[in-house]
Amino acid sequence: MQVDKFIIEKLKEHESASFHNQSTSNLIKDIQKNKKNFFFKKSNKKFCIIFLKNADWESKIIKKKCIKIRLIYSNDEKLLKDTYKEADKILKKYFWIQYDSHKQHSLINNFLSKQKFFINNTYYQWEVTPFKINRKYLIKKNLFGLKKAKKNDLMLLYNFFKKNPYPGRYYLDKKIRKYSGLLYGDWIKNILNKKKKWNFVILKREKKTILGAQGFSEKKGFANLDILRVDQKFINTGLGYSLLSFGIKEFLKNKNLKYIRTRTSKFNHKINTIKKKLGFKIIGNGINFSKIN
Repeated sequence: MQVDKFIIEKLKEHESASFHNQSTSNLIKDIQKNKKNFFFKKSNKKFCIIFLKNADWESKIIKKKCIKIRLIYSNDEKLLKDTYKEADKILKKYFWIQYDSHKQHSLINNFLSKQKFFINNTYYQWEVTPFKINRKYLIKKNLFGLKKAKKNDLMLLYNFFKKNPYPGRYYLDKKIRKYSGLLYGDWIKNILNKKKKWNFVILKREKKTILGAQGFSEKKGFANLDILRVDQKFINTGLGYSLLSFGIKEFLKNKNLKYIRTRTSKFNHKINTIKKKLGFKIIGNGINFSKIN
């Protein structure tokens, strides 16, 4: 399949409407490398594009074949149905299928629901520039003795996140729940293992016990507030807010920082209120879809 001007135009439309960090040129390179996973139909001004990408990380962790719908974009229900039918010949070979729907049209979301995809989270995407962070709401005193994690904290962090998968989106899907601890444990390990100055974990540790931690990552000036977990004994004590505050303050030392981004579940009213107070703005919303074959 040749990626012609029409397809490029539609890819640009899709990427500008979503909040992927990936550029259209990188997406086209991915498509050219994986042509068998690219599906396209067109009739006059009606079209459908579907691109699948192997979920290598998930496959490695749960030891089953996993795949993601990287892109699904259409303006016609019939073409969507026909194109998906072709893509489904590949999808049926995989145990777990995921799709992250960014600002997507209801046509796509309704169609996936009809294909028995499970909605395991609906979320807000937030963003703020360093200059617009409301610093007066960042906690100043280190009341919990928080520290940046070191390499010798790695397995303690892994086990802590493994035992505390809730309320992550993997946990919310009952069919994938048994793997959620493994996924979150490896997720936090990957953040700490990447040898980048602005990839770090802030934690509260007492002897050999982790009581709370949050991961933080950065790429090309775009920082991300990553997964946060707090021991049940410390719920509603302010520990989570402190972890968040100290991570943001660490990011603000980065002179090349352009934006800080994060996602929150729509149902998490408490953390959404905190994000607003800190100056974050909602730049979009999305749905995490999941299906087990």
